[in-house]
Formats: sequence, C-alpha cells, structure tokens
Amino acid sequence: ACPHRPCPRGAANLRSRTGCEVGFWFLKLVESGEKERLMELLRERLVECGWRDDMKALCRAYARKKGRNNVTLDDLIHVITPKGRASVPDAVKAELLQRIRSFLMSSSLW
Repeated sequence: ACPHRPCPRGAANLRSRTGCEVGFWFLKLVESGEKERLMELLRERLVECGWRDDMKALCRAYARKKGRNNVTLDDLIHVITPKGRASVPDAVKAELLQRIRSFLMSSSLW
C-alpha cells in the first residue's frame, strides 16, 4: 500500500501493481471522467444481460423467505453481494478490462 495516502475506494482490489501505482491510475480514471463512463457502461451491460433483474429477484426471494419486516439493507448486502460478484458475465468483465487497458495505454500510463 502507498505510505503517503490510503488507496482510493475500489483500488485496493487491484492486485497486479503496488498500492501507489494503482492509486495513481485510479485517480487518473476519476479525474478524466473515465471512471464514470466505465460505471455507466457496466450498468448498461448488466441490464442488457439480465444480471440486474436476477439480483432483484434474489433480493425479493430473500425478503420473502426471511419476512419482509425482518430484512435490513445490511442483510441483503451481506447475502447478495457475493452472488452478484460471482455472476457478472465474463464477457462484461473482459470488456471493462479492455476499456481500462485502452485508457491507460492512450494516457501513457501503462
């Protein structure tokens, strides 16, 4: 990890580089507006492939099982997040990774 400042939110999950390098790249993604464009692309792709509907269905099923008044947002996050992360299609992950690489290469950051 970078001794000068903590990693930006989300950057700690990138393991191939040191914390400072990842923090620098993450900052460049944010400053350029590319992070928001990537987030929008991700939202679009997840809706297109039905992932969002699948997650809504999982949340509803969990709430029905536990009783609607017995479920908190923290419960849903704890139960659904691992399933959601595991079910993101590989094609969506690959597309985002390619976009990030292209950004870094075009910015001479890679």
